[in-house]
Amino acid sequence: MRASRVLVSILLYCCVVSAADAAVTASGGWSRQTVPGSVIGVGYVTLHNDGSLPRKLLRVSSPVAERVEPHETTVGSDGVARMRPLAGLVIQPGETIRFAPGGKHFMLLGLKEPLQAGAVVRLQLEFENEAPITIALAVEAMPLSINPAGHDHSQH
Repeated sequence: MRASRVLVSILLYCCVVSAADAAVTASGGWSRQTVPGSVIGVGYVTLHNDGSLPRKLLRVSSPVAERVEPHETTVGSDGVARMRPLAGLVIQPGETIRFAPGGKHFMLLGLKEPLQAGAVVRLQLEFENEAPITIALAVEAMPLSINPAGHDHSQH
């Protein structure tokens, strides 16, 4: 009986530590409206790890897209911007990662319908050793500086 009490105490302690350490938070989520017929959207958010353990992003999904991928835009020494998928993104304890135009961002691929200004897009982020979190992206109107034909990729 004593051994089972010790085991229960250990399990309860682990659950409390684990729940207290589930600490990835999101703020400032937003997206851009898309042009009719577009099947690609973009999402931005700031993620912060308040926990004591690194958190690895495993998957991102959304009900409005077939798939969601974290990407990063970089500018090479030739001045050309290139976009690449981010694999194995890890948020270290105390670290803040900003997904913003011209840098890291979420690509919403295979949109089921265009994103309309004023709508809210939900993303579910799944991290290793943490419960998934759902974030909301407020869809903003497309700036006039972006080509309405959708050929300007400056929003990435």
